[in-house]
Amino acid sequence: MQKIHRTTNLEIECFVHGALCYCYSGQCLFSSLIGGRSGNRGRCAQPCRLPYEAYDKDNHRMGEPGDRYPLSPKDMCTVELLPEIVKSGIMSLKIEGRMKKPEYTAGVVSIYRKYLDLYEKKPSRFHVLPEDMKKLYELYNRDGFNKSYYTVRNGRDMMALKNEKEQENKKKQRRNEQLFYEIQRDYIETEAKEPISGFLTLYPGQPAFLSAESGKYSVTAEAGMVEPAKKQPLTEERVKTQLEKTGETPFYFKELDVCMDDNCFVPMQTLNELRRGVSDQLVKEMTEPYRRKAAEKPEQEAKASGKPDQENRAEKKMELTASAETRAQWNALLEIPEITTIYAGMGCFKREIFEEQAEKGILQAKELGKQVYLMLPHVVREGDLKEYRDTFRCLKEIGLGGFLIRNLESFSFLKEMGMEKDIRLDYSVYTYNSRAQAFWQEQGVQRDTVPYELNEREIGKRDNTNSEMVVYGYLPMMVSAQCVQKNLNGCNHSYSLVRLKDRMGKYFPVKSYCTSCYSVIYNSLPLGLVKEADEIRSMHPAAVRLNFTIETLEETKEIAAAFAGTYCKGIAVPAEQEYTKGHFRRKVE
Repeated sequence: MQKIHRTTNLEIECFVHGALCYCYSGQCLFSSLIGGRSGNRGRCAQPCRLPYEAYDKDNHRMGEPGDRYPLSPKDMCTVELLPEIVKSGIMSLKIEGRMKKPEYTAGVVSIYRKYLDLYEKKPSRFHVLPEDMKKLYELYNRDGFNKSYYTVRNGRDMMALKNEKEQENKKKQRRNEQLFYEIQRDYIETEAKEPISGFLTLYPGQPAFLSAESGKYSVTAEAGMVEPAKKQPLTEERVKTQLEKTGETPFYFKELDVCMDDNCFVPMQTLNELRRGVSDQLVKEMTEPYRRKAAEKPEQEAKASGKPDQENRAEKKMELTASAETRAQWNALLEIPEITTIYAGMGCFKREIFEEQAEKGILQAKELGKQVYLMLPHVVREGDLKEYRDTFRCLKEIGLGGFLIRNLESFSFLKEMGMEKDIRLDYSVYTYNSRAQAFWQEQGVQRDTVPYELNEREIGKRDNTNSEMVVYGYLPMMVSAQCVQKNLNGCNHSYSLVRLKDRMGKYFPVKSYCTSCYSVIYNSLPLGLVKEADEIRSMHPAAVRLNFTIETLEETKEIAAAFAGTYCKGIAVPAEQEYTKGHFRRKVE
């Protein structure tokens, strides 16, 4: 965080308290694929908080008794780290409160405000009182707190594996009602309103007139006609009482002067209209400077959003590409003549002799008329790719086509090497709209990948002529710094494949990528767009891709041959394998 502050001109906000996601931000498809509600669009149904059983490769149950929540992190609490966070150059603190009660919001914010003020005034006396930590704990927690990734990379201590809070609820342990009562009294049942000054004039034969001021803002309102009183004239006290009923408006009259005839009358409704009139105008005046204005589409966006004509589309033949993460999958894909490009994961070649094996693989594929692209990791931390700098240059010289990247760190690394024109973007690099596509085209990248959360209608409206579309593969639902293997059975410092079983009896493969220290949770069924081949052709992608992750050599060979037959020869695939269609037929919230 300090480095980001030192090297950029950006104002930085950091997350300091509340619920933690198991998945990297923007990479979670779990909620959308399972329930149609996208966590990436703020509609997460929180499937990570449900119970799962974990099994190793030998089908043994993993973890300790009661470890039923392997995807549920404890809540973050960093109030004790505020001095270090402030020193790092952070400008704003974010407290998570999605779907929480008002008491939680008021209580947590008040405690963080208290200690920010204390640190600002007397930094040498900064100390968080035990009673305030207790209040935070009682407002809401999941099996206690953790300091999140500020102090560790991952680990069992960050996880609410047993969900002790659920057990407490079963025992009917009551919350601290006194604490909640005090918060309601001090924060929730009070109203914060802006003071305004008002001036009212009421004279028979003229409209009722009210002006109001707040700071530099001044507005006026007229309503109805003032009449001579037929029976009982209005008194100044009665008029003030009515106007000061500001109700749910964000204002109150700090001063209200009334200039009126001794013998006049207006309906109370007229006074209400005046009050609403000045309130609405003040809100508009005050908020107008902060309203976002719709930006005009830049020229490159307008160009990118335009559909290529049918003639140009017809000239391009749709390619078939495939990705492999194991040596066995790589060998199987070499045997499929219709596949023009293989995206080879770093695990296809042994780390100790990576350059030697990769060079042989590239030359072997070249003889078979295929291009090879290296598929870089989902997660790249600082320095992770440094050892490959010279290797990448050498492989490019002997015929490497380029790189399939999943993140901005990989792009930055390759751009520094002058290889930005050798890049293809995977689904996880944002290209949902035409402006994003135009940006990447300006950077010189070769292609992007159609995002997984778009459905057939949305894909049909998209310009796919420079895109690949995945038509087969286990979709990655979560990419995480956490590791099921490590948290339940300890880190074995090597590749591992475990399975999570949900309440419905479905199994989700979890693959650990130990060289980069992250894990990926895949869907229980692979995506398989077989019968949709003609529709996909009409969407004119540059290529369709098969993604292989956990398949054996024989499975890879059989599936690749079947999809090659469908997409390249028009041969129907037998409906033996069970597939999901992902979001192709289903909208996502």
